[in-house]
Amino acid sequence: VRFRCGPWHLALPARDVRGGYRLAPGEAALPIEALLPAADPGVDPGAAPGTAASTAPGAFDPAQPRHGLWLQPPGQPTAQLLSVQAPLELQALAAAHIHPLPAVLAARCRCPGLRALALESGPQGAPGPLLLVLDAAVLCRHAADHAAALPAASR
Repeated sequence: VRFRCGPWHLALPARDVRGGYRLAPGEAALPIEALLPAADPGVDPGAAPGTAASTAPGAFDPAQPRHGLWLQPPGQPTAQLLSVQAPLELQALAAAHIHPLPAVLAARCRCPGLRALALESGPQGAPGPLLLVLDAAVLCRHAADHAAALPAASR
């Protein structure tokens, strides 16, 4: 299942996604941006330091439609609802296009749950966007930790 988070193209294994739908205005769900420090909505990784991301293509825009994404990896007793930037796409990805993170990169990665990179072919064989493949179990644990750290009145 593929979606955007600011300038990033993210993917989760479909087996870990229990459903997705368009969130109603004001509907509460933990935004995935809260779980991914590397995808800070105020920072464009391709912009010069101190430059706002609001003008960058694909930058986080709270006015854009959001989707609820229910994650429930195997072995997790309950599903976790996250809010992601629309659209959600169910997309087949060839195993040959998925590459686990090299050990050096994995050891220094600040993005919880990042497990692999995928590069698919675009139109006429041109390289498509880089997909960051996430581990839903790690995201769910991180979401539970995030929710536990919030004051009771804001949950």
